[in-house]
Amino acid sequence: MVATCSPMPMRASSTRLRVCARCLRFCQGVQHAHQRGVIHRDLKPANILVDGDGRPKIMDFGIARVVNESSDAATRLTEAGQVVGTIPYMSPEQLRGESRKIDVRTDVFALGVILYELLSGKRPRNLDASSLFSAIKSAERKPMVPLAKIVPKFGGDLDTIVMKALADSPAQRYASVADFASDLERFLDDRPIEARAPSALYIAGKFARRHRALVTAASIAVVALIAATAFSLVSAQKEHEARSAAERSALIAESVNNFMDSMFAAALPQEALGREVSVREIVDQAARQLISNPPDDADVDARITHSLAQVYQVIGHYDEAKAMLDAGFQRFAKKRSIEPELMIELRMLDADLAGRKGDFKTYEIKAREALALAGEAVRQITLAVLQGVE
Repeated sequence: MVATCSPMPMRASSTRLRVCARCLRFCQGVQHAHQRGVIHRDLKPANILVDGDGRPKIMDFGIARVVNESSDAATRLTEAGQVVGTIPYMSPEQLRGESRKIDVRTDVFALGVILYELLSGKRPRNLDASSLFSAIKSAERKPMVPLAKIVPKFGGDLDTIVMKALADSPAQRYASVADFASDLERFLDDRPIEARAPSALYIAGKFARRHRALVTAASIAVVALIAATAFSLVSAQKEHEARSAAERSALIAESVNNFMDSMFAAALPQEALGREVSVREIVDQAARQLISNPPDDADVDARITHSLAQVYQVIGHYDEAKAMLDAGFQRFAKKRSIEPELMIELRMLDADLAGRKGDFKTYEIKAREALALAGEAVRQITLAVLQGVE
């Protein structure tokens, strides 16, 4: 069986779901050993072989330790504190030769290093492996670099899971490989993870990701209700004010349509010199045009910004969508106030982008900001209606 296996490839992958699924299989193999009272203590890529079906085989239990052996036997096995393992994948307690502190959480740490390396192509910290003393000193000087700092798109829950597995103190890590694997499964299923403190918005965000169609339908219904309510309230205003608002909306719509027409005109064969033009190219060109020559009207600018950012989001370019929104917010700060409903839409899109990238802390902050804007808008409309009635 082993002869048909090959070393596990360690190139960084941009597909976090695939990497996490692979790591889950590693965890199952290690947990199987733990259930039989065996700690590996030298988990590393070279000790994980993959068969033709992609199933991992955990190898080299040569320095494994039996969990329930006596402390005296453990001391003899490690020759009075002699360090065993491979330095880049060793836990802090292994580096320090603290054999009595070595337990299943030591293997959790090594699995965390492997997952970090699979996701980023780097190790969480570069230890000087020239000697054990040098490795210990460099570990003390060099803190773990959060995964999100190396690969920003792997922030949020995935960063939280990996960094919990890599905690310096065993007490701060997952209590077992099974717990580590359970959080990876929760992440893959878009369920709240155990490593993150729960909050109402975080749990709601996870629900929304698992039930996109349901939430989208509900959102449409809510927006329709708000729109109908707003229409009814505005209709209570004086006739000339309502007419003015309608004319204003028509002007914004016309300006946005003209911009969009020019954007898609760039994709016509005569403009593209006969070659096929991708959606990304069209939106990139439109974004450059908007940034270099934004409309004087803040509401038109806001509507176009929202449309382009939304297209980036739909095609999966979240960083570009975020950059489009951030540039827009900077421009809007220098112009007159834009219509509240436009700003609410922009803020909600900003929050949604954070959620899609797994950054639920930022999602919660931005969603609260959008809700506060919505509450203020309702208050202003209510006051306007009351004044109109008077």
